[in-house]
Amino acid sequence: RAGIVAGVGVSSQMNYLVINAVVGLSAGGSIVISQYFGAKKYVDVSKAVNTLITFLIVCGVALTVVTLLLSDSIIRLLKTPQAAFKEARDYFFYTMSGLVFIFVYNGIGAVLRGLGDSVRPLIFIGIAAALNIGLDVLAVAAMDMGAAGVAVATVVAHFISALISAIYLIKKCKKSRLDKFRFRMEKQKLKELLKTGVPTSIQNTVASLSFVALTYIINISYGDSVAALAAGSMAFKINSFAVLPSRSLNGSIAAMVGQNKGAGDKARIKNTRNYGLIIGLIFGFIFSAATFFFAESLLKIFNPDTQTLEMGTLYVKSFALDYVILPFSISQYGLTDGLGRTKVSMWVNSVSSLALRVPGAYVMGKLLGWGLKGIGYAIPLSSLFSAVIMFVYVRRNISKELKI
Repeated sequence: RAGIVAGVGVSSQMNYLVINAVVGLSAGGSIVISQYFGAKKYVDVSKAVNTLITFLIVCGVALTVVTLLLSDSIIRLLKTPQAAFKEARDYFFYTMSGLVFIFVYNGIGAVLRGLGDSVRPLIFIGIAAALNIGLDVLAVAAMDMGAAGVAVATVVAHFISALISAIYLIKKCKKSRLDKFRFRMEKQKLKELLKTGVPTSIQNTVASLSFVALTYIINISYGDSVAALAAGSMAFKINSFAVLPSRSLNGSIAAMVGQNKGAGDKARIKNTRNYGLIIGLIFGFIFSAATFFFAESLLKIFNPDTQTLEMGTLYVKSFALDYVILPFSISQYGLTDGLGRTKVSMWVNSVSSLALRVPGAYVMGKLLGWGLKGIGYAIPLSSLFSAVIMFVYVRRNISKELKI
């Protein structure tokens, strides 16, 4: 079982890298759509929707081909222990086969947020998560399919979620006075989407790369220890769930700020940022307390052995504080992104990830010999840096303009 958990964990890092890239690109599209929608430019909204979804489908197909061809090389590059190699390869190969469904789902979620509907994307995420868990149990426990079964379950869940969200978007477009979807890209709208979306995509990609690097640091710090890799993988799963509220708030704040910018309502822009911070802190305190005080109980869900459980508990507790710090940076990211200044959050997040998180994890985890605990400490430290820099930027460059 440890081999399956470790293998899935390694591949999950690469999956999240690709997914976060498309989430960032979609978020940029959401901002453009929200600004047009706030200004009541419905023809431009329709054109932007067509361009975004079409572009994502094309990118999804192209990336599927590339990742499938390079799957073995990518898994080797991460120094994956031989005991977990087959499971890691199987999981990566099968999940990448359904990449286009993930792209479509995220694109539709971005469109809905741009139209002012942040509830439905959350519901669709819930449906996908519930399906994924149920199918995981069926594939692994009942059918003994290993990592390949977990991957197939993920693909099926994303396909169903993409289908449901597509049906809902068609109905939403009718109510919002938008034209029917057409498989078409318009050059001018694509330029606008890329101008806003590429920096956000780079930001997400760099952040994900830093977590891939953490997996690499775990591997070189513990040699071929499947237990350490499994502990890191389980902790990553918990972390991925715990940061969902912050990630969702980032997109929601950006979309709402974009709508209010289009409508010229500065007061609502200020309130969106402030209420987003408050909501983020509520979730942050809940998840920080849960991961610190109940880390062992959460990890037992994965049924680990004693050594893996001890390592995982130490790792989870070391970055538990991150969930309280994140809302301070996320709320500022959403504000600047919604105003169209996506390059700001891109640079701040990139520096935080590459100049602090990765080197900090290497120094504390490998050089100082603190292991998983030291690697975990690097996560909240980098988030704190981002929060401080974003606060200073907003204070100096945006506060006077918006009176916040």
